[in-house]
Amino acid sequence: MAESILIKALQGRTEELSSELQTVREELKELQGKEQSLAHSLDAYKMALQAELGRNGNYVPAPEMAEAESPTSSLGSDAGATQDAGVGKTDFIFQAVKSSQSLGISAVDIWKAILEAKITMKRSYIYAVLGRLVASKKIQVGKDGRYYPIRFPR
Repeated sequence: MAESILIKALQGRTEELSSELQTVREELKELQGKEQSLAHSLDAYKMALQAELGRNGNYVPAPEMAEAESPTSSLGSDAGATQDAGVGKTDFIFQAVKSSQSLGISAVDIWKAILEAKITMKRSYIYAVLGRLVASKKIQVGKDGRYYPIRFPR
């Protein structure tokens, strides 16, 4: 009889801990999503600040991004935040080119960043935006086919 009381107590405690663990896992998932969203927003604001300082003639080194693993993944991080912060797809593409500095960026790299950022866009739209930005003399195309900010002639 002592075993059945002990077994029931252990089963009850197991069920309680399983339920508590599930609750904590759900909370953790929510917090991770919130952390990622805040990191993306912070990166977008850093990028916007850098752009504004640059427009005013101030030299500012590229901002350190919260989730910078590679050039395209850091752009990808910014992309989601850029959308959340109210900056449009055209602005995201323009900022991607501007953040490339003198290294330039290919349309393929921009597409990868858009995919990583989970921005809904047709691939052809990138080329349309790049064409408009070149026509408006905001960016230029190098001989290598990469896109550069206009302040870095090639």
